[in-house]
Amino acid sequence: MSLSLLRLQCQVTNIGTWKLGTGQCLARQALRQISHFNRHYQQAPLFLRIADHEFHNSRMRRQGAEACTSWIETLQSNDMIGMVQLDRRVFGAQPRMDILQRVVLWQRAKRRSGTAKTKTRAEVRGGGRKPWPQKGMGRARQGSIRAPHWRGGGVVHGPVPKSYYYSLPKQVRRLGLKIALSVKFAQGDLHIVDNLHVNSSKTRDMVPLLQAKKWKSVLFIDRYAFNTVVQTDAL
Repeated sequence: MSLSLLRLQCQVTNIGTWKLGTGQCLARQALRQISHFNRHYQQAPLFLRIADHEFHNSRMRRQGAEACTSWIETLQSNDMIGMVQLDRRVFGAQPRMDILQRVVLWQRAKRRSGTAKTKTRAEVRGGGRKPWPQKGMGRARQGSIRAPHWRGGGVVHGPVPKSYYYSLPKQVRRLGLKIALSVKFAQGDLHIVDNLHVNSSKTRDMVPLLQAKKWKSVLFIDRYAFNTVVQTDAL
């Protein structure tokens, strides 16, 4: 609906450039409609006024992407040393719980080892001969002591080693990462530091820094931070 109204606004704006005949009357009437539309359009919720899927590939979408602003901190102190602009398409995406659920299930499924295994009656050791004759003993007929209903026997329809991996579209993976970063940024859980370089590689030197910032669960992302990796390996 918003896309059709915006197209109407663009068309009426082009009509407003006419200078002859009835074009001026049409332009005045259309501009009055636009002013009425804008007055109610600004009161609409954000997810109705800005439809990302409608302007994904348009020039308006590329030029009108507003940047998100975040503070830059230091790892050694709580001082703010500057600000950085983040891409709105990555850190300003609309939350989609269905996309996050799909990505989380996919990640957990591909991490499953799938090594659960039980032995069938053919794989259990023993039970090669018939425990007693078929007739003459007055007992129920049995063929093997490793039958499934025997204690110590094989398992019927038990688990076998397999892979739980399945393919998830790359667009869904990227969208899930964008939504996760956007939610963390909106909740104030995304912190940007100038660098992660520390002089020591001891874990006891990293713990006070995390406690001072009140970071209980932290994921460090950096390309060149070997000491930080060694410090946090034991946490």
